[in-house]
Amino acid sequence: MYMRIIFLIISITFSKILFANIDEFLNRYQVKQYSPINYGLKDLKVKVEIDGLTEKLNEQLVFGKLKKVYFFLYWKAPNKINAEIIGMPNGFGEVKDRLIQGVLLRSDFLVPTALKDKIASFENKLLLEKGKTSIVSTDPKGSSQYSEIIYLFDKNDKMTKTVLKSPLGMEYIDLNFKKFSWSQNKLVLESYDLEKNEGVSNIKTKVKVKYLPIGGHGLPETITVDSKQTLTQPVGKKNQTYDRNFSSTLRFSDYELNTGLKNVSFD
Repeated sequence: MYMRIIFLIISITFSKILFANIDEFLNRYQVKQYSPINYGLKDLKVKVEIDGLTEKLNEQLVFGKLKKVYFFLYWKAPNKINAEIIGMPNGFGEVKDRLIQGVLLRSDFLVPTALKDKIASFENKLLLEKGKTSIVSTDPKGSSQYSEIIYLFDKNDKMTKTVLKSPLGMEYIDLNFKKFSWSQNKLVLESYDLEKNEGVSNIKTKVKVKYLPIGGHGLPETITVDSKQTLTQPVGKKNQTYDRNFSSTLRFSDYELNTGLKNVSFD
């Protein structure tokens, strides 16, 4: 698999024809993607629960007896987002921040960030190879965790794969888009498979979203994340592998749309 991807990247790099206008392609790509912003969504509030989180925190015996830990996630146009954690005692800021970041990591399934905004801080080249398109984005200032990102598209301008390069290793993401009855004939990211290689660690993760029609929009009801980490370490003259499996389910409920969020801070 890796040799095939490496060969693909090399062939793109050395057999390339530049599009005249990358903005034209990005606009053409974006108009095919579903976003609730385009259909009247101005703000939202949603309750987020993670299966088993309260029980896992109680097992650590440092937070007292927790009854129920959950989150509220807030989004406001054009791209403001925030979250808070409910049910934990005062203090423990580092733990709370880590948990909140895990929830914010999935927020792109609520309101997807436009590709042109994702790559705005990168230097970008649009390439054409055998009828298929790719965008190669490089970080000129070293401000991103990724030094290079390659977005691969099929002949219908649908994104199929993303390859991310960092000083620590490589990530490969296979993307699955789908049209739903509520998505206005636009594409919605339903799932993706990620493979991440860093040194002796290989992590394979599958993320799948179940959407729920709410107020004329399609918004997540559940997000399931299943991961397997394989560690390969030398033992004598042979390599020994160790596997660990992780899974989590995020549940979204009690949506409130277009209320104004006047009492919510986004600082």
